Parts: sequence; C-alpha cells; structure tokens
Amino acid sequence: MSASSSSNDLRNRILFSIAVLAVYRFGTFVPLPGIDPEQLKVLMDGNQKGLLGMFNVFAGGAISRMAIFALGIMPYISSSIIVQLLTGVSDYFKNLKSQGETGRSKITQITRYGTVLLATVQGYGLAIGLESSANLVINPGLFFKISTVTTIVAGTLFLMWLGEQITQRGIGNGISLIIFAGIVAEIPRALVTTFELGRTGAVSTIMILAIFILLILTILFIVFMERALRKILINYPKRQMGNKMYGGESSHLPLKINQAGVIPAIFASALLLLPVTFSNFSFSDNETFLNLSSYFTQGQPLYMLLYASGIIFFTFFYTSITFNPTETADNLRKYGGFIPGIRPGESTALYIQNILTKLTTIGATYLTLVCLMPEFLIANYPIPFYLGGTSILIVVVVAIDTVTQIQTRLMSAQYEQLIKKTKFGSWYQVNIILFGPPGAGKGTQARHLINKINGFQISTGDMLRDEIKKNTEIGKLIVNDMNEGKFVSDQIVNKLIKTIIFDPQKKNKLIFDGYPRSINQAKNLSLLLDESSQKIDHIFFLNVNKETIIKRIEKRKIIEKRSDDEFTTILKRYDTYMEATKPVLDFYSKNPNFHEIDGTYEINEITSKIDGFINV
Repeated sequence: MSASSSSNDLRNRILFSIAVLAVYRFGTFVPLPGIDPEQLKVLMDGNQKGLLGMFNVFAGGAISRMAIFALGIMPYISSSIIVQLLTGVSDYFKNLKSQGETGRSKITQITRYGTVLLATVQGYGLAIGLESSANLVINPGLFFKISTVTTIVAGTLFLMWLGEQITQRGIGNGISLIIFAGIVAEIPRALVTTFELGRTGAVSTIMILAIFILLILTILFIVFMERALRKILINYPKRQMGNKMYGGESSHLPLKINQAGVIPAIFASALLLLPVTFSNFSFSDNETFLNLSSYFTQGQPLYMLLYASGIIFFTFFYTSITFNPTETADNLRKYGGFIPGIRPGESTALYIQNILTKLTTIGATYLTLVCLMPEFLIANYPIPFYLGGTSILIVVVVAIDTVTQIQTRLMSAQYEQLIKKTKFGSWYQVNIILFGPPGAGKGTQARHLINKINGFQISTGDMLRDEIKKNTEIGKLIVNDMNEGKFVSDQIVNKLIKTIIFDPQKKNKLIFDGYPRSINQAKNLSLLLDESSQKIDHIFFLNVNKETIIKRIEKRKIIEKRSDDEFTTILKRYDTYMEATKPVLDFYSKNPNFHEIDGTYEINEITSKIDGFINV
C-alpha cells in the first residue's frame, strides 16, 4: 500500500465516521408521530434533572425532543451488560466465549436479540407513559402504541447498526462515538445556559470561573489517569540454538491503572436508567413512582450510593473478564519469560493478580471520584447537568482512544513505507516456519508472506507433489507413504530442502510450509541454517481442531481436486501429524519467537496476527 493510498484510506475512514454521526444527529431531531410539540416542551422543562437528564445527555437530546432515537443506544448497552454478566457465571456462555470467532458471533447475535427485547419493553413503557400525560398524545390508542414501539425499536436497531459500521469501516468504537457525539452536541446549549445563569445573577461570575477551572483540572486528571501505567519487568533467558545464542532480553508487561476504561461509568448509568427511566417523566400519579423518582435525583444518598457501587463493581468485573493473570503467566512460561524473583506459573499469576487488584482499586476510586464529585456541585448549584462527571469522562476517554487509533494507523502506514524503501530492513531479512496440520491454512499464509517480504515458499508438499507428477523413483516412494497415511522419509525431504537453503538468492527469505515435521528434520534444518549463516526468526503454529480440518479438506478436494485429499486418509494424516509433530513443537516452543495462533479464526484475522508478530 502506497503512502497516498494509506492516507486516502484514513481520510475515508474519518469522513465515513463523520457522515454516520451526522445521520445519527439528524435522527435525534425526527420526532415520534402523534406527539404535540408544545405540550412536550412544557413537560420536559420540568424534568431535566436526575436520571432523565443523564438519559437525555446520552441520547444527544433526543429524549427532550421525543425523537425516533429517544432510547439512544442504551438498550444495546443494557443487553451487553446482561450478556457479559452471564459470560462470567454461565457455563453455556463460557463455552461460547472459548469457541473463538464462532462463539463470539453467537454472543453478538444473542446481544442483538436482547437489544430487541429491551427496546420493545422500554418502547412500550414509553408509549404508555406518553399517553398518561394529558394532551401530550394527539390521538392515543392502540395504533399510537404500535407505531411508537415499532419506531423506537427500529431506531435503536438502526443506531446499533450505525455503531457497528463505524467500528468496521470507520475510526474508533462506534457505540462509544455515538454516545460521545450526543454529549458533545449538547455542550453548546449547556454553556449558553450557564452564561445565562451568570447574566441573570443566579450564579456569580466567580463561581462560573471556578466551575470552568474545575472542569479543566478534571480533564487533565482524567488524561493523566488514563495514560498511567504500571510496568512489570519481564526477563527472557539466553538459549543456544546451534552455534548461536538467542534471547537474554528484557521487556515490560504494561498494566493500566484503569483497565476498564469508560465502560463502568456507562454500564452503571445504564443500570440506573433501566428500572426507573420513565418514573422521571411525571407521567403517572402512582405514589410509588413519585417516591422512587424523588430518590434518584442529584445529591440523594441512595442515588450516590447505587451509582458508586455500580461503578466499582463494573470496574472489577470488566477488568476480570478482559485480563486473565493465569493465562498471562502461562504465556510467559511458554515463551520462557519470567518476573525477577518470582517463580514461573502459579506464583507469577498470583503476583500479577495482586498488582492488578491494587491498580483496579485505584482505578475504581478514580472513576467514582470523577463521576460523583460534579454531582455534589450540581446538587447545590443551578448548573446544567451536561457538565456532569460521567459526561466529561466519556468525552475525554473516547477522544483519547480515537486519536490513538488515528495515530496508530498513521504510524503503521509510515513504518510499512519505511521498511519497503530499504532493501536491508529486517522486514526483508526473515526466515519463517509455518506449522499446522493438513488444511490449517499454511499455504494461504505462506502466499501472503511471499508478497509481504518478497520471500520464497518452501513447501515440502509442493515439492513432493512435483516429484509425483514427474513420476520419478522418489515420487513413487512418496506415493506409497502418503497412501498409508505416513510421512515421507526424512532422507528424501532433507535432500530436497538442502538445495534450496544454499541458494544465495533465497537467503534469509525462506518461508517453510510443512517442514520440519520431525525432530530429525528440525535438527537437520538447524545444521543447514548454521552452515549457511542463517537462522529462524519466527515460528508460527496454526492450531486447528480435527472437525474443522475435515471440513476444510473436503471443501479443498472439491475445489482444487488434489489427489492426496481422500477422506479415508484425512483422519489418519491428522492423527499422524499431531503425534509426530508434537516433539517438534516442544522443540521450537522454547524459542521466544514461537507463536501459537488459533487457526479457526478467519483468514484475514490470522494474517493480521502474523503481521503483528513480525512487525514486533
């Protein structure tokens, strides 16, 4: 990709995101059918505090205009909360999470169904509430209820789709950007209201200045805390491979103070909004609703307590499902890394967990402080709700994440161009081994790497098939071995490999696909590379289960019509490969550049992971 095309891609992504957000903002001004605008304005003027005010901010002012996006993206967020909670306690959801891309797709589908259900329930509640207010609905009745529910559900699903489109084709997280856009769009009105309060004398000039100073300090504090890291030193021991020493390097495991980001604040707000959303409209004379509404306004102890408890809970919960100390410790041990003074394995996991707990405690305290401190100010002074801590937190964190993504894309494009311009860049000087059972996709990834590093694919399968096609004596021996589900003898394979390794035009540009398959071949490869002053820079193992392999090979047999893809040999070849290759994987797993990748992912995802490792 050229520099101009990279720049055009980034520009198109930004313009696409802006266009989608413009569509969202337009939708917040399209009212629900059958609502009297004058009566709505009178009603909303007295209901801008408490949870309704927060809801209105997150919906970009759509609730005050009773627009088609009145529920905003909150039903989707509420559904996500429920699904994530179930992921932590339900075996069914735990199994889905462990199934890779297939499981994630199923979880996403369940989340969408939950969004439809919640939007329907809330839409119906909204319709009932609107009809309960005198003269607000022009023609109340069954048709109004059906049209309102249908419009609200459709609007929510459309918003969910817009968010997904931004995430896939634009810049940043789509759902977060939609909330971000809604809050930012309401800031000008909040500023105008604040200055009007100062002009009329309701708030002194000194107080307004103090508020803006506090706002700036809060923003700086949020930026500082979001950028803060705790780095854990990781050492890698030196290892001898052939006549050379590798490893002996040090790196760091970075842990953010706030691993959960802005999610706890949004989730806590969504849960508070869910049960009492419509009690704030004064739609009903029900005494229970009125009493409940009085407890969920700024400054009320119950409101503060539940909000703080929700933030703290979701900070710990979200951190626990996004970062697994045990898995991290296992990966460190697998690649030979260790924390100085800490035994690998369980002790390392406990050490990381202890640090993570302390950091999460600080992060939860920070989020609670930022979200609640402005609430005390709002409770005692006539300041617009839009300057609340949750709003500020969401705006700052989403802005940081989006800018970081833009910078990452720019740096990635510049780095790739820099590497392509130099003939001696490390990108061009790599030897790579691709492991994986038949049908794992090694050939596909090898072809991608050929284009990336201008390398040469060393496919023992292709070489052996070429010998078979030529009907040589070696080819006849190969046919016998393959029909019996055996590997071709090391003597034959090593002989074919040697001629390629010593080819000067292919030096340090070798991509081994299907070799080595035995300890003998691995040791032979090390000797040949040492003799030719080369080394293996990266080893990738594409781990795929038997069921997936069978489906892929059956499909490949139909498309490519390969003679070695007989179903009767598929299972035997898979079992033979896994049994014979395990010692080879153990041999290479000690290498710090050994990477195991889930081969059940989509091709593009696997390619991206491999590119990421090579870039590092």
